[in-house]
Amino acid sequence: MRLDVLGAATLTLGSAGIVLGLSMFGQSGVAPAVPPVVLTVSAGVLAWFVAHCLRAPVPFVDVRLLVESRFARSAVAAFAQMFCLGTALLAVPLRLTATGESTATAGMVLFALPAVMAALAPLVGRTTDRIGGRRVLRFGLAVLVVTQGALAVVLSADEPNLWLVACVLAVTGAGIAAVQTPAAAGSTRSPAGAQGTGLGVFNLIRFGGSAVGAAWVTIALSAWSVGVVFVACAVVVCIGFGAPTSDETRRMPPHLPLPATPTHTLSGS
Repeated sequence: MRLDVLGAATLTLGSAGIVLGLSMFGQSGVAPAVPPVVLTVSAGVLAWFVAHCLRAPVPFVDVRLLVESRFARSAVAAFAQMFCLGTALLAVPLRLTATGESTATAGMVLFALPAVMAALAPLVGRTTDRIGGRRVLRFGLAVLVVTQGALAVVLSADEPNLWLVACVLAVTGAGIAAVQTPAAAGSTRSPAGAQGTGLGVFNLIRFGGSAVGAAWVTIALSAWSVGVVFVACAVVVCIGFGAPTSDETRRMPPHLPLPATPTHTLSGS
């Protein structure tokens, strides 16, 4: 079977356009009317992608499976945790250097976040296998809501306490670690995850969260305080709690049978 070129192209162009449009807000030399136009056109391209995949006999990805509860929960949670990560990696150093800290000091404080993420990854994996991904994921989201609010407070001080900032970042890393592993596992075990392109869409959403988070920092810091930046992160994480849970999956009717997997979804084909 042939690759659905139109579906692949519209998904790629629409997603890239959304990130580009967001990053253009507040940029010098960019007319105020340009970002909304780019966002509108990109949203239209993504709508075209959905309409095309619903009609195509062998679509690039079966978009009906993307709203299945396990995949949707995992994708929204992954977007939220990467949004927080992308925001922290940019906003924290900018805030610390703006208050007089050196770049090296800001980097050392920020290192607490990825260090804890990496250290806790094996433990999170074992815990997910033992008690289930849904509990671990929701615990991680709860931690992120608290830490994003805490970052909004501690970084709003005239001279942020570096040890306090590092501690909050470390707990943030724990929250991100508790989300990313069960989210990835949930997407892999979902009906959409049975298709290679479905996992591609999950990763597009996940890494798109980081890009959108960085773009949000550019927009927010040009108009508001750093506190607003992280309050928005907390709101995004709260949206992750609204995604359907695995309990709802059992109440849903069986999903439609999967179409034959096109050869372009198989590695090496």
